[in-house]
Amino acid sequence: MLILDPKNHTYTWDGQKVLGVSEILERAGLADKSWVSLYGLERGIAIHLATAYSDAGSLDESTVDPAVQPFLAAWRAFRRDIPTPILARERGYYDPAHGYAGTIDCVLGVPAAAWLLDLKTNTPPSYAPLQIGAYWNLLRANQIEVADCFTLALKPDGSYRLRKVDHVKGWAKFYEALQKVRAMT
Repeated sequence: MLILDPKNHTYTWDGQKVLGVSEILERAGLADKSWVSLYGLERGIAIHLATAYSDAGSLDESTVDPAVQPFLAAWRAFRRDIPTPILARERGYYDPAHGYAGTIDCVLGVPAAAWLLDLKTNTPPSYAPLQIGAYWNLLRANQIEVADCFTLALKPDGSYRLRKVDHVKGWAKFYEALQKVRAMT
């Protein structure tokens, strides 16, 4: 069973520590998160939680921090524009063949197939295609077929930007990073 320690953002599978997507990208030197402040991290977590609780219909609006409200408004605008069913939200997956785990932000069910969304609260970083490629593979390893993958940038003005990502190229580059990290250990 996959367990995420949210405080340290580390994963275990059946009691054994496994690498996470972010950890792999950082160890491979592809994701520098040293510039991210504690405030930014906490705000990002709050935005993810608020959007997920909103989707579940269990969000207490009085608990939403004013700094989170415009991002929640952006998510709700997106959901009004794309009102397809949600198949998964903030769910962890493990790939036993490649030995890594990650938490998927959102999988939407669309008429032809599913969409993988990775929520961002700013401009997606350069490593986003690798991250999304890794998530796409996690879903594939768990028999969930995804037709398209996107970053969804939620903006502080309440708008959003949906950008398609080449998940196949992203997976290839992530796989190279995974191999590099494995060779380092």
